[in-house]
Amino acid sequence: MESKKMMKKFTPEQLQEMDRKADLAVNAMMVAAVGLGVVPILLDMVAVSAAMGAGVIAIANCYDLQLTKDDAADLIKQFFKAAGTSYSIMFMGVKITNSLLKSNPVTYVPFLIADGVVCGAAAFAVGMTAKNFFHRRAQGKKATKEEMKQWMKEGQKMGKELARKPAEEHAEKKLAAEKGA
Repeated sequence: MESKKMMKKFTPEQLQEMDRKADLAVNAMMVAAVGLGVVPILLDMVAVSAAMGAGVIAIANCYDLQLTKDDAADLIKQFFKAAGTSYSIMFMGVKITNSLLKSNPVTYVPFLIADGVVCGAAAFAVGMTAKNFFHRRAQGKKATKEEMKQWMKEGQKMGKELARKPAEEHAEKKLAAEKGA
């Protein structure tokens, strides 16, 4: 995953442009994950994981680094590992609960929204962590486990707030489409 290009330091202007592009990729990753939160039970996790991997690759490209799918998957695992076991267990528990409850007609809408928020928040956390990780690399520095943990926590919190509106809009569209079908 090391690249000779990443060993050079970029100018502040170059970093600013890289960050701008990465922000667009992070937001696209979050919106895609929100939309994927409505796929049938537990299949959505596979789709969200794929979206996160593609997003990390896109973010790396913003910083002039090429990653493979395996590199991206390894990096995402590092981010979740840095965030801690309790974070990963909590994420998976909430994800499974939301997936199961959105299959029930009585709880469908609230848990459709909740699952979209969970997927979007996780994607945003991974995206922001990847952005910060690659920004550090572009400065010729390495990120610490503590920094990655902090970035994941901050990204999760911000992601929940940012994912709510797209999740509600997506749920409304899905319900309208189902009523029209």
